[in-house]
Amino acid sequence: MAQLTGISSSAEYLAKTAATRELPPQKSGNSNETEVKSTSDASATATAATTTDAEYQAILAKANSGQQLTSAELTVLKAKNPAAYARATRTDTARQELTSQMEKSPNLASRVLDEALSSLATRNDEDSAVLTKALTAEYNNFASKHDQVIISSSD
Repeated sequence: MAQLTGISSSAEYLAKTAATRELPPQKSGNSNETEVKSTSDASATATAATTTDAEYQAILAKANSGQQLTSAELTVLKAKNPAAYARATRTDTARQELTSQMEKSPNLASRVLDEALSSLATRNDEDSAVLTKALTAEYNNFASKHDQVIISSSD
């Protein structure tokens, strides 16, 4: 039973971490600060600038459905919608935490998911809806690799 308590604590930690993770503050536009952009930063800015509105909307829809984004898609969100970027990175963190917990106790993977989802159920915000979709999909991916029951997502 001690093992289940650890899983419960981990599930609560997972939900809290995903809900409260903040990105570092952006530098102010102070003229005394010198910004040096790397080649990758310049490339990322160019990628975001050349993204059409339809492509941006598709990326945003993918992020809002809890799907995992590519680094290029994250770059576009970071440039065009910092709030959606923050939500996507919180979702990725939660997905990684869930996978880590399930790998520690594969036989209890559905319980790990249930506990994570129940801690999200008390919240009523966009993050919890996205996290629920992402974590359920991550569990299903894990379950398919480990011959476990797949849980259907309720949209």
